[in-house]
Amino acid sequence: MTKFVNLTPHALTIYANGEIAFEIPASGTVARRAVSEEIVGEVNGVVLARTVFGEAEGVPAPEEGVMYLVSRLVKDGLPNRTDVICPDTGKTAVRDEGGRILGVTRFTY
Repeated sequence: MTKFVNLTPHALTIYANGEIAFEIPASGTVARRAVSEEIVGEVNGVVLARTVFGEAEGVPAPEEGVMYLVSRLVKDGLPNRTDVICPDTGKTAVRDEGGRILGVTRFTY
């Protein structure tokens, strides 16, 4: 069985067949990407900046039988890691009446 290590700051609830299947608690380690900005000009007197994302940090080396759950931003910084996945918070996510995400039904690469 695959072990999940949740590198997001909150527990993840996984739904199957309309019901909670299981929960993956936060591991206590949060994977992040360094972020900086670069001023590239101005538009009508307003500064125009570009966000620059650095390396992904906080993701352990691959380990047999382990999948690491991270944010999409972190995953995008690790395009060749097939053991690093994201909760799919798009149209298949389970939401409450206010639109807040309660859980997910699938993962994405």
